[in-house]
Amino acid sequence: MTFSGNNRFPIWSGDGKRIAFQSDREGDFAIFSQPADGSTTSAQRLTRPKPGETHVPQSWSRDNKTLLFDVTVGGSTGISLWAVSLADGRAAPFGAIRTESPTGAVFSPDGRWVAYAAAGSTTTIYVEPFPRTDAKYQLFAKPGDGPHHMTWSPDGTEMYYTARVGGFDSVRVVTTPTFAFGNPVSMPRPGGMGPTAARRSYDVMPNGGFIGVRPADELTSTAEGGQLEVVLNWFEELKARVPLP
Repeated sequence: MTFSGNNRFPIWSGDGKRIAFQSDREGDFAIFSQPADGSTTSAQRLTRPKPGETHVPQSWSRDNKTLLFDVTVGGSTGISLWAVSLADGRAAPFGAIRTESPTGAVFSPDGRWVAYAAAGSTTTIYVEPFPRTDAKYQLFAKPGDGPHHMTWSPDGTEMYYTARVGGFDSVRVVTTPTFAFGNPVSMPRPGGMGPTAARRSYDVMPNGGFIGVRPADELTSTAEGGQLEVVLNWFEELKARVPLP
């Protein structure tokens, strides 16, 4: 895919045809994209950081029109969430979000909602409409939890997240007539549950299955690094622990 500069944090476009990523190939930490099929190694610049800024892609809308990304200003711990229009290149803050860890922002499957984590004295997950209004919905997690690294189920009716060290939860959501969270339920881990400063180490596939990275110290093999695993029949294990309706 990439052969120039240091390139990190890849994410797929909504149609799966392009990949956005951070690169320092032109001297700053900007976001670029290029075709996923390798038809060209020529990358398109999507953002232009100001001096001292670092841009990290977070989520690409399903209609391929908007990219969410974090902006970190050098020398501070403040991170803000921004959105860039892929049609005209205009970028603007997504509200007044300020957090000490990456937002991990992610569009809902229908593109109507954005979930993100905000870290300060505690870490909390919020959901806001897209485009933004004055509405904001907070996940009230179990006492002592610091929910982060969230994502949506393929049909958008459930959210998964890292709840605590070694813990993984899910919560039902409804979007009509207004947005609301259900009660969190503990689930089997699909992979390693990293700290808030790390990237999310698991994802949900279109068929509802999970894919995750398990740390080397959890493996029974002698592998030196992390191992990528595809979990089959994951819901059978879930059914054994949590009765489903």
